[in-house]
Order: sequence, then C-alpha cells, then structure tokens
Amino acid sequence: MPPEKLPAAVRRMLGLHDDIISGRRAFTPRQAAALEVRGATVYLEGALVGSESAAFYEEFFPSVRVVSPVSVRSALAESDAAEVTLVINSPGGNVATSVAIRDEIVARKSEGTKFTTVASGMCCSAATYVHAQGDRRLVSPLTDYMIHNCATCMYGDAAAFARIAEFLAKADEEYAARMAEISGMAADDVRAAMAAETWWTSDEVVKHGFADALYEPDAPPPDPEMSAEKRRQFIRDQARRLVLT
Repeated sequence: MPPEKLPAAVRRMLGLHDDIISGRRAFTPRQAAALEVRGATVYLEGALVGSESAAFYEEFFPSVRVVSPVSVRSALAESDAAEVTLVINSPGGNVATSVAIRDEIVARKSEGTKFTTVASGMCCSAATYVHAQGDRRLVSPLTDYMIHNCATCMYGDAAAFARIAEFLAKADEEYAARMAEISGMAADDVRAAMAAETWWTSDEVVKHGFADALYEPDAPPPDPEMSAEKRRQFIRDQARRLVLT
C-alpha cells in the first residue's frame, strides 16, 4: 500500500515507533546526506529518528532528511580527529535517538576525543540534548532554540494512556534534571520552560547556560552552502513532509 493511503494515525506512529517497520537497512546512502563529514567537522541536519524508522523514510520518503544512531556512528567513524565539531541543524525528534547519539559521543570522549557542538539554524526538542553533550557548546546568531515537554502518539485504552502519561512525566523530570546539571539552571526553571514550550534567541541560550558562547561572527559559517533563510525553508519543507500531523 502506498504510504499516502495509510490511515493518518498509522502514518504518525511510523515516524515515532521503531517496532512498526522492521527488517530494512538501517543506514543507506540517502541517509548519509543528512550527516556530512568534512575533516573534523560533522554536519547533522534532519529529524532524529530510530534506525528502523530511518529505513522506512529512505524507502518511502527519500526527500526527507533524517538522522539515526547508526548513521551518526558511521559518520563519527569517518573522522579520527582528536577534536570534532558537530554542527546541529535539527527540529528534534525521537528522545531515545538523542540518548543513543549522546552515548556515541560519550564513547568517543572516553577515547580522548574532544567535542565542540554548534547549534546552527535550528536546534529544538530532542536535538538540544545532543547539543548539550559538547565539551564546548556554541550557538550561531539567529538560531532558533526550543525546549518543551516530551510528547508521543499512541493507540490504546484508558489504562494504556494513563501509563504513557506517567512515563512522559518521568521523562520530563529526567530531562529537566540532566539539562539543569549541564546548564546550571535550576531544575524547576527548566521544567517551567519546558512546560511553556520555550523558544530562545541565541543570546538567551547563552544567558541560561545552554551554550557557552555565540559562534564567532568572524568565523566561517557552519555550512556556507546553506543561508539562514535556506535553513528555515528546509525546516518548513521538512515539516510539511513529515507525517506527524
């Protein structure tokens, strides 16, 4: 059945749950386009999804850029630099994927690699947790940075919804605690910002401790081929294509 003929609820779930689609390749050349490696710099552009969901997008929605734990691992393996710069331009996505990417970064750190993370264009939702893992965290001017409560789509009875609500509340608390530890911001303040779905300017990101400094204005832009307007257009196009509405 063509994907556009699937029920809307099923299309939403396919973007969020790895166990819906299985048995396909976890890393393909098209997915590699969302993770470009230039020497010691790795460019992460696209929504964060599970590796099996990434295979689904590759098969049915090849124009949508997605990033999975497997593709990040492969990209990092291409660079053996002692200091890696990870440039992030992502609307966010799967929380579990952000945790798995964090673990890939931590594994490289244990081998002595230093990471600089740069939020560039858009760094939202689960992508903020990836950005937070840098030894040095930078944010480009005019970057859109957003944190909010965890969310999901599901099907089930009242008991199932009660269980997932409890799980989401726990996930919110854990995320707030970890981001508070990294940023120095009070956990209650992080929770309040998440509950309000807070969008910060680049200066506010630094002010609240989610970045150490602005990306130097006289330095080369993280991706000279993509202007700020093109970044925003990329996000708008991707939002229209993702089957999350």
